Amino acid sequence: MCLYRRALGTTFDCLPPVLQAFHQSSGGNGMRAVAHGHMQITHGSGRFRRTLAVFLRLPQAGESVPVTLRIESHGEKERWVRQLGRQQLVTWQSLGQNGLVESVGPLRFGFQLDADTEGMRFISRKCWLLGVPLPPVLAPRVTAQVRGAAQSWWLKVCLDVPGVGRLLSYEGELRPA
Repeated sequence: MCLYRRALGTTFDCLPPVLQAFHQSSGGNGMRAVAHGHMQITHGSGRFRRTLAVFLRLPQAGESVPVTLRIESHGEKERWVRQLGRQQLVTWQSLGQNGLVESVGPLRFGFQLDADTEGMRFISRKCWLLGVPLPPVLAPRVTAQVRGAAQSWWLKVCLDVPGVGRLLSYEGELRPA
């Protein structure tokens, strides 16, 4: 059973068919789902935010940046490989005690995942650095929205850091390969 079906339970059946089919195609050990599209990638304004984005190796800002998303199933986990222009962002997603967990480098994010007939919303609820829970006042926050269409979906992801503000956002359309 695919990770998102396990995370959402019966709500998974409410998702637009294109999202159901895409996530189910990565649902078994060794299975893979692939999508392509273009994103507008923006960094927060100001020199400090742009410098921090470069230091953290976040995708470069740009209009109509080519994107490939590859999801590979590894037992109970999924490896998400996002090729955003020339940069690659690799994360691992799994099911935690209270919902979806996504790991990137030394950070883990715990998400509240909501779904309906239009798509899904991801809201950061917890963040861990090297396994240590960060207090909300220090924890980076990731929010994402996915809205399904007939044969594609629109995605918007934002990364905000307390005391810094918006560090990165990217949005655009993806189509299953």
